[in-house]
Amino acid sequence: MNYVVGVDIGGTFTDCVVVDEGGKVTIGKSLSTPADFAQGALNAADDAAQNVGLKNADELLSTTQLFFHACTIGDNTLITRAGARTGLILTKGFGDTLHMMRGKIAEGLTENEIAHRSALDKPEPFVPRKLVEEVPERIDYKGTELIRLDVKAAEQAIDRLVSKGVESIAVCFLWSIINDDHERQLAELLKKKYPKLFFTLSSAVAPYLGEYERSATTVFNAYIGPKISSYLKNLQRVLNSKGLKREPLIMQAYGGVLGIEATCKNAVGIIESGPAAGVVGTRFLGEHIGEKNILATDMGGTTFKVSVVRDGVIERDYKPVILRHSILSTKIWVESIGAGGGSIAWIDPDTGLLKVGPQGAGASPGPVCYDLGGIEPTVSDADLVLGYLNENYFLGGRMKLNKAKTIEAVREKIGKLLKMTEVEAAGGIYRIANSHMSDLIRKATVEKGHDPRNFVLLAFGGAAPVHASRYAAELGIRQVVIPLTASVHGATGLISSDVVYEYGKSDHVVVPVEATDGDIFNPAVLEKVKKLTETIERIPGANNYQIFSIARQKVKDVRATAWGIEVQPVMWPDVPRSPEEIERLRNIVYANPTIVGRLVSEDGKAALITAAFHEERLDYGALFQRIQQAIKETEDGKTRIFAAGEPILYGWIYHHLREIGLIIALTCFSILALLVLYYRNLNGVLIPALSAVITFIWGTGFTTLLGYNFEPLILVVPFLIAARTISHSIQFRERFFEELERFGNKEKAAIESATGLMMPGSVSIVTDAIGLTVLLVAPMPILTKLAIAGSFWVLTNLVTVVILDPILCCYFPAPRHLPRGGEGHWLEVPLRRLGGFCVSRLGRVLVTACFAGIVVWSVYWYQFLTVGDSRPGSPLLWPDSNYNQSVRHINERFQGTDHLYVIVKGQAENTMKSPQVLETIEAFQRYMMRSPHVGGTDSLVDLTRQINTVLHNSDPRWSLLPRSADEVGGIVMVAEHGSEPGDFDRWVNYNFQAVHCPSGL
Repeated sequence: MNYVVGVDIGGTFTDCVVVDEGGKVTIGKSLSTPADFAQGALNAADDAAQNVGLKNADELLSTTQLFFHACTIGDNTLITRAGARTGLILTKGFGDTLHMMRGKIAEGLTENEIAHRSALDKPEPFVPRKLVEEVPERIDYKGTELIRLDVKAAEQAIDRLVSKGVESIAVCFLWSIINDDHERQLAELLKKKYPKLFFTLSSAVAPYLGEYERSATTVFNAYIGPKISSYLKNLQRVLNSKGLKREPLIMQAYGGVLGIEATCKNAVGIIESGPAAGVVGTRFLGEHIGEKNILATDMGGTTFKVSVVRDGVIERDYKPVILRHSILSTKIWVESIGAGGGSIAWIDPDTGLLKVGPQGAGASPGPVCYDLGGIEPTVSDADLVLGYLNENYFLGGRMKLNKAKTIEAVREKIGKLLKMTEVEAAGGIYRIANSHMSDLIRKATVEKGHDPRNFVLLAFGGAAPVHASRYAAELGIRQVVIPLTASVHGATGLISSDVVYEYGKSDHVVVPVEATDGDIFNPAVLEKVKKLTETIERIPGANNYQIFSIARQKVKDVRATAWGIEVQPVMWPDVPRSPEEIERLRNIVYANPTIVGRLVSEDGKAALITAAFHEERLDYGALFQRIQQAIKETEDGKTRIFAAGEPILYGWIYHHLREIGLIIALTCFSILALLVLYYRNLNGVLIPALSAVITFIWGTGFTTLLGYNFEPLILVVPFLIAARTISHSIQFRERFFEELERFGNKEKAAIESATGLMMPGSVSIVTDAIGLTVLLVAPMPILTKLAIAGSFWVLTNLVTVVILDPILCCYFPAPRHLPRGGEGHWLEVPLRRLGGFCVSRLGRVLVTACFAGIVVWSVYWYQFLTVGDSRPGSPLLWPDSNYNQSVRHINERFQGTDHLYVIVKGQAENTMKSPQVLETIEAFQRYMMRSPHVGGTDSLVDLTRQINTVLHNSDPRWSLLPRSADEVGGIVMVAEHGSEPGDFDRWVNYNFQAVHCPSGL
């Protein structure tokens, strides 16, 4: 028997939920162990194991398929300020970013707390000013490096922080969200000098706008990261020693799960992740009971929390405020107060009024009734006095409550001071706690424009069911749901969690691995697919949420079994070896329409790897080299590997830059040689060449000043402009030599030449510039940049040719033999004969007839002119180039290398669950497939049909779209149950408002 286990560590209790293959749910519970939370997790698992009928936690964990975990380590570390001593490195001049806080001193405070704003202080920073270092470097908003990272200063800053005892370092440079080169350089320094020192880069944990918020998020991550990393790695080590074979999946605050390594890198993601599990479980339960509007109320031993599920969608906070600091880490919106079962009741010495919370008794010593040393009466003590708790059956009967001691504590600590009996005092505690909770619910609903009476109230946590009927009545809520697993609802939510992400811009690469002999279904070829997939995953800039291959964990096989729906990776983590395993893989592939034809060719001879890369982090040259090197290392006589996609295309262009440079150099040499052969003097050779060089320098400088990059595809344009400069200069040379022969004086000849050519020369140059300026109306940025930079470049000829050339002529020595329009040149005789023939009677007729024939011929062929090149591949490279051959090969076996991306967006959340909308999307797909240029389409419709078929014993007759949005939601929920981060980015965004529908071309 295999199990799915969820363990949720709270402030007082640790909860465990176990689900077996038959869907049976078993719970376990134990006191949390703050000294070592991993021990509390094992205790809860041990209790659940015994309830299942197993000997202990070892036997349970050894048969566990998935282990989910949520904890409050991050929250507690921040609240108690028990994190690592953290240093912060910022761009020089921005050292006060974190401490200025944009002036947001009232963030996270209530109206009462900000009533006297002038008396407010900023929260104590997690990094004191003395641990903030500034380093010279600067990246601008376009990602251009303005000031190089001062490596020596960076090393000194790191050394100073380490000497001050820092245990962790946060790095946050300006505009690293566009270009993170400097942050990565500093990271390499940290790894080299202090390999054991924990550090966090802002570009990794918070690549978003907002300098203060990004700094605060990075600091939070660095502050709690070491403790989170230590705890989680210890937990994994303990669980593995007890028999767990899989990596634990850790709950994130946004409502999904990640592995240990990913969580350690993004520790800030688990702040307030504990409550998120309960909210996810609330939505999951709401889908089953048909309720879309739910108030999730969680009352544990320490706090009372409220969250909202509206129209089936969990409300999220994209810029949360934590401990009065704004951070950039998405989390489920949860509001909490210190009103749990362990909240202490006390008398205000100034007013004599009864107060409840926010301070609590925690797990140790706990409430008085636990009889573990607690002496202060709490809400749980009041519940026991009032008879709402059974002293003989607490914690499943494993814990007996001390009612006599509790009554005495309530009487002595509260009753006598208020002149009440213990029952009256307990009733006062009970009512005040309920009032606090109802006030918080009003804040979550009424203050946001929602009527709480339109919601169903779900009560969970160890204490909420005892109070729910009262605070629901105060709000006019008519329906209260208490799930069977209320006391462990957070752990229940863990095993029903999913992962949500938005779309992001990226460039795609497709790499097929083809078997030259037989098909891919043999260990040798499959091992190559796995190796190449892992290589691509490690390339800088890779979007690991959008890499797909049969060797990736993300590519799943969904099937119905006797004990429910099973979602397993197709071929991960190991390559099948035996004939039985190979045959099983073959059957899985050909039974899955989202794989066959997309990731494996229909004939089984090729497997495709598709990978997305973040454009802002992409180095085309480096990516191309890594891919080509991987192909060279992997390819052999039994396999052929191709690569295509825009990054590969640019890679080939960069690869050919050396050849382009050589061609340009040879052309420049040829032009210089022509000048030498024609003029055979310094004046005629050097001045045109010098004018071209000066024009080139000015043009490139102006282009750089504008922040434009030189695209390899338009390198020929500046070369043509330089050639045009030489042409204008040659015309001036000819006029100058004529005037020099006439006057015999260089200065007089230069003046006359400049005067005579000033007007026609200027008109000619301006005409050239206007020809480029017209491109400004083009809607393409590359042409706009070319128009601005190119027109300026051409206009510089007004200075270099019209003004500078005459000045240089005065300084260069006059040639001893002046050329007279080619007189005496070896080309003079043949050119004169040709010219004479053309103007003769016979010549005029023949030339006119020839030109007329060419015009007629051109007009005929004009009708066949096409704009663009529709042949597979790119017209930038020859048809038989490696890239174009790869494109043709991929198009023959798969949907295509180029993709048309269509986003269908609804006006409200969950629009894409509507069957009518899905039918419209499917109609669009059918329309696209009518085109011979479309290789295939993909959308949420295909996934929905596949899962619907699986749910009905893989009967192809059930490859239908459901009839209602609820049925679509149920089908998607099945697929989400075994999802990994980014799995659904291919089809739909997190709130089902937009669908992604790509077409392969």
